[in-house]
Amino acid sequence: MNKRQKKRIFFSFNFYPKNQRGISAVVTTLIIILLALVAIGIVWVVIRNIISEGVEEISFERFYFDLSIKNAYIDSQDVKVGVRRSPGGGDLIGVEFIFYDGTNSFLIEKKIPLKELEERTFTFNSTEVGGIGKVETVSIAPIYESAGKETIGDITDTAEIRSSPPLGVGAVCGNSICESGEDSINCPQDCSGAGAVCGNNIIEGTEQCDDGNTDSGDGCSSTCQSEGAPSSCDGAWDQSDIDDGNQCDGGGAPGNVPNCLATCICAAGYIADGSGGCMIEPSLNTGTIDSVWPIGAGKYFDSNGLPKDSVIINSYKGKYANFSRTGGGGETRCLWISYAEYLSDPAYNKSYVRVELVASIMAGDVYEIWTSSICGA
Repeated sequence: MNKRQKKRIFFSFNFYPKNQRGISAVVTTLIIILLALVAIGIVWVVIRNIISEGVEEISFERFYFDLSIKNAYIDSQDVKVGVRRSPGGGDLIGVEFIFYDGTNSFLIEKKIPLKELEERTFTFNSTEVGGIGKVETVSIAPIYESAGKETIGDITDTAEIRSSPPLGVGAVCGNSICESGEDSINCPQDCSGAGAVCGNNIIEGTEQCDDGNTDSGDGCSSTCQSEGAPSSCDGAWDQSDIDDGNQCDGGGAPGNVPNCLATCICAAGYIADGSGGCMIEPSLNTGTIDSVWPIGAGKYFDSNGLPKDSVIINSYKGKYANFSRTGGGGETRCLWISYAEYLSDPAYNKSYVRVELVASIMAGDVYEIWTSSICGA
């Protein structure tokens, strides 16, 4: 074998193996790229399906429905709620109402469509809302179709349910008559000073008290002004004056028949002082408020200072509460208590109270419970 033949053999053993390794590396790289593209494609298909399903379930229409509560009130044995729809949104097929009584919620769907700018009053009976005397607030949410499915949107408004028709529903502000639904806040020209209604259990305008009647001599006069302690209870005994108008003057001398009661008949808000006179009644209970609800329209408050006894706390119904705040401010009225309850659930174990009107109260305020509407004044 000559030298030229040896070189040819050498090149045949060294050139071709190198080319084969280079081609293998290129093929491997291409396969990896191809597998990566396939994987990306699979991932994209999965994500696209998820997005598509989400689009079907979450419609942006829910953010465009604007429903508001114009009024909510008790009318005889029914609750009426006025709802108005503002422009925007898609096809509204109804409204969901959520009534709340301080403990439980009651959901009612009304499949009555509302057009844009339309206002409609919905009526509910006592059974539907869990009891006329208990229901406190109502919330509303739109019912609409999205991707062929019936959907309930977010709550758009919440309102307190008034105990009587509001201003504009049967009442006329400015006629010098404080009618049902009017008060010193929404119609001061009719319900302040002489325009206030004495005897409706609500202290309005220049009233100092309101015990639910127009009788004088019970601590709250016929014009709803505090009468103070009866002047007849002066503790002075006069045996010779048989008919001096006194109701009680502490009794008679030993061995003599008294000409008046030994125990004073005191006006509302006062009690006998044991010496023939009257003194301001002590409060039934006092303490610090722990929490208030609903937020922004407080009518309920609870406290560890309230009696944890069902009999005692239930006796607070029909009584009165006033409030004070460190540094001043807050609620200044004496408010009628419409409900009180003790909940013995270990997770709560407190009593709570509901006042008749929305109060400017918050956690940390001091409350006092009183028998009469003068609240110790």
